[in-house]
Amino acid sequence: MLSYGIRALALGALFLPTVSLAGGPFGSFSVGDWSVSAYSSDTTGRFSHCAGGGVYKSGIVFIVSVDSNYNWYLGFIHDSWRLKKGDTFPINLSFDSRHQFRVQGTALDEKLVKVPMPGNSALIRQFRWARGMTAYAKGYLYAFNLTNTSRLLPALVGCVNANEGKYETALRLLPSNNNTDASPPKPSPELQMEAIALTTNFMLGAQLQNPRILSLAETPPALANVGAAWKSDEASGVVMIVESSAGLKGLEVAAAVANGQSENCKGKFASGRVSELVDSEVVFRGFSSCEDSNGHVTSQFFVVPRRQGGFVVFSVYGREFTVTHDSPQSDDRSQSDELAGYQRAALTAVER
Repeated sequence: MLSYGIRALALGALFLPTVSLAGGPFGSFSVGDWSVSAYSSDTTGRFSHCAGGGVYKSGIVFIVSVDSNYNWYLGFIHDSWRLKKGDTFPINLSFDSRHQFRVQGTALDEKLVKVPMPGNSALIRQFRWARGMTAYAKGYLYAFNLTNTSRLLPALVGCVNANEGKYETALRLLPSNNNTDASPPKPSPELQMEAIALTTNFMLGAQLQNPRILSLAETPPALANVGAAWKSDEASGVVMIVESSAGLKGLEVAAAVANGQSENCKGKFASGRVSELVDSEVVFRGFSSCEDSNGHVTSQFFVVPRRQGGFVVFSVYGREFTVTHDSPQSDDRSQSDELAGYQRAALTAVER
């Protein structure tokens, strides 16, 4: 039962046709027997959609998803199915044995089917208030007991509203060279000194070779008032302070950082985000890969809670790590140890 539920939430990320990879789940909560989570796009770093999944005795996982544009989808997963990706076929849906709808299903892979559900349609109204639903497709009839759907749909809308707003808040708080309409941040000697101290702590903790903090003339103007840049023999990076904002969470900051990196990449871009427990503290780690005319550059960044509220982002740039959609991988064990060292240095830097 548990493995089905986890797979339902993970495959909820596939419901958006324009998103090839997705981060999440995050912000998870329950509505009756439904498990609801939010997801973000790894191509843009932005929040993309919310999905609720439930497992039935027949072995089917049933998913309801709504994206950031309020497009609704139903989804069905079964391990015994052997569908051909891209195939479309009719599905007859019946609610409470009275209201019937003929819809079109699309196989996203051999086990997963997606069905669009227009938000202003009679279909979604029946789904919200019906007690039961049957689905007939490819000669098979499946029955579903619909419980708490009248609560699930508003909860999914609330999930979208909350997470879209959190992402925009994080984006506004991050310095950006691309945001030409924004007023330049006011100089803050206190933040500048704090950023320099954090950068020094990070360089010492990471045991970098010949590290130095870059001068203001070498530092990107958008970063100068809220962060510091550094360089060493093996890598370079920045330390950035994100001041406190109501309801802002580390994962939203990580998503906004990834989005900024994707905007600066002029070629093939991929990224991902995970949360990890390090010394009883939750650290949000992000990683990205940009391959363009300047070569192949990878980035690791760590979002750590700040003592005074808000977060500190520690970014490390290099050309040696291989980044996939799951995690950074390397055949060289020393590189994995190096990543762990950067992560621990980020955490200890804010504790000194």
